[in-house]
Amino acid sequence: MNRTLILALTLVSVLVAACAAPPPVAPKTPLTAVPEASPRQSGTMRLDVPADADVADVPWLMAVDSLKEQGYTIEVMSFADSAIGAAAMAQGDLDIGCFSNQVAWAATGKGAPILTVMDRSANPQMIISTKDMQTCADLDGRSVAVSSVSAVSAAMLEAYVKTNCPDARPQMVIVSGGSNRTAALLSGAVDAAMQDIDDMIKIQREQPGEFHPLVVFALEFPGLQVQSFMARSGFAEQHPEMLKDAIRALFAARRNLQDPQALREAIIKHAGLEPDKAQETADAYLARQFWDLSGSFSLESVQATLDFLQEYGSLPPGLKAEDVADLSYYEAVLDEIGRQ
Repeated sequence: MNRTLILALTLVSVLVAACAAPPPVAPKTPLTAVPEASPRQSGTMRLDVPADADVADVPWLMAVDSLKEQGYTIEVMSFADSAIGAAAMAQGDLDIGCFSNQVAWAATGKGAPILTVMDRSANPQMIISTKDMQTCADLDGRSVAVSSVSAVSAAMLEAYVKTNCPDARPQMVIVSGGSNRTAALLSGAVDAAMQDIDDMIKIQREQPGEFHPLVVFALEFPGLQVQSFMARSGFAEQHPEMLKDAIRALFAARRNLQDPQALREAIIKHAGLEPDKAQETADAYLARQFWDLSGSFSLESVQATLDFLQEYGSLPPGLKAEDVADLSYYEAVLDEIGRQ
């Protein structure tokens, strides 16, 4: 891998407010309701629920609430990163969670009982840069903050540069934590940063017009999945209806959140944003069609992500989609609720 100069920076976190997003999205034609599972279910699910949830997690938080309302006993677990969560699942301590594909699939390749069962969202990653940077070639010699050189975000940066401006040599600067990368960008310590939609909104609110999305990886690499929902294979085999109820609840939440007002209220409730910031964030998420409603996740898209991570990431060759994913539960739910 032909890496550019890696600089290590230590930065102090700062509080920044969220920022402007795309114009409000007009309400869409109501989507077909997703039938709820039969009421008053019984059983226990051990679920990964992030303690520091962001807006991307809202559908899952709503799904967890729905499962509780159906009668399930939910044991909530939170993990500092995907590696710890995947280890808990591999040890039999977790039933369903959302992890980095690179981390989870590497564990599956070594025999861990972890199966991909549903996508999380569109690729949220983008390069936010100063306004003077307008093309890929402008990355040459400029500093770009990434979480680590082994992260999927660093692999996407490398692949983008190789494809679009192979002579450019951006400097990857290791800055862990989205808030720290935001601070680095706002303070001028770096020229660009690998961030997600929430970070972009905060940056643009803090300094309007000074920064913009130079690269949106959901557009550059359509279908590339950074994270997915995983299930412990033993849980899926022993409790297929419970797993399908969880998938159904997640689809119901996604479809309900296509209403801008419903999404705004859910963001206020689950992500704790103030009403004005919640509205801007809701508009940004809906404008980018962040959550799939139609069931386009497939073994083909899993294989495409595998191929990418084997070429640019750290996954070993040889893994196939059938080795890491079982989408039969996902497809069964879609057959029931219909595709949009």
